[in-house]
Amino acid sequence: MLFAPRTAELSFRHGDDVLVGDLLRPPWPGPYPAVVFVEGSGPGGRDQREWQTRLAAAGLASLAYDKPGSGASTGDWTRQSMTDRADETLAAVHALRARPDVLPQAVALIGGSQGG
Repeated sequence: MLFAPRTAELSFRHGDDVLVGDLLRPPWPGPYPAVVFVEGSGPGGRDQREWQTRLAAAGLASLAYDKPGSGASTGDWTRQSMTDRADETLAAVHALRARPDVLPQAVALIGGSQGG
């Protein structure tokens, strides 16, 4: 591959749940602006690799994570309210902002369907 972003697994807490996702970053030193993917309804997952690779090529870090009870994350997304989903998204933003390789004032959201 001509362009290979750096990939790391990132875990963060939301209430009693541990949510796990993929963080992709450009291969050059940061800090970077960043994006959190917000999944729509259904179990969802962190399979955003093509989008994440494109964002890394443009200089952005991105986090796509498994919803509670999906993939490697604990919990149960079927028991979440919309407020729970919003709080979970904020927890993901805070996890990115705490990283030294992310510009804390430059974290955006990309959502589809219910996640939009």
